Amino acid sequence: MAEDRAVRILVADDNEVNQFVIKGMLESEGFLVNTVCNGKEAITAMHSTVYDLVIMDCLMPVLDGFEATKTIRKSEAGNFDPGIPILGITSLSSREDRMQCLEAGMNDCISKPVEAGKLLDRLTLLLKGSPSPALDGNNNQGEQVPETEHDEKGRGIPNTGLSEIMQSLSPILLRDARAWQTELKKLVAAGSVSGLGTLAHKIRGTADVIGKSTLSGLCSKLEAAARTGNLDQVSGLPDRIITELTGLIEEVQA
Repeated sequence: MAEDRAVRILVADDNEVNQFVIKGMLESEGFLVNTVCNGKEAITAMHSTVYDLVIMDCLMPVLDGFEATKTIRKSEAGNFDPGIPILGITSLSSREDRMQCLEAGMNDCISKPVEAGKLLDRLTLLLKGSPSPALDGNNNQGEQVPETEHDEKGRGIPNTGLSEIMQSLSPILLRDARAWQTELKKLVAAGSVSGLGTLAHKIRGTADVIGKSTLSGLCSKLEAAARTGNLDQVSGLPDRIITELTGLIEEVQA
């Protein structure tokens, strides 16, 4: 895809597993990839390095993808092209959510978990300056985009190199799963419903990538319950998520 020179891409995502997987997908195709953890870091990186395209997670701490994109589009600093192609990635998939990406100034967006075939297909369009499916009147349901086959053990990871990628992810998964168990217990003790919802969203991002559907489903329920602001509505869900994380830890260790 990078014909004359290596295309340099910036990936902004606060989830290290997502960063790792997307970076691996792109580097296997010959792209040069740098990663950052939020929108503020993305803008800083763009002032010091010339990029051909930005992949921007929509929901990040410090500065989310929507606000970061708006800032990039309004930039007059001259250090980077404010019209640089920006591909949003989101865990939300309704037409309204998609339109929010476009209204913020993104050229296109895809849903998590990011699949290799779909990601590369969109990048090809954006790097060529072609109209994206988001801009030609199609919604997510109407798109006919080839998808890379994936194993249930890693929904967002291509089968090619799956075992190698999962093995490389092991230290990250162990660290995160243990930290999430501790944080879940602290948030329950503190009665922080909003904190539980935020953490559930983060855990779900990883669960989707590695194909843990039960864990993902529990996190989705916790997110939805947390939006009510009522601790009684989330009763039992954190403990079930902790149990699933224990299973994940045991599986990775094995």
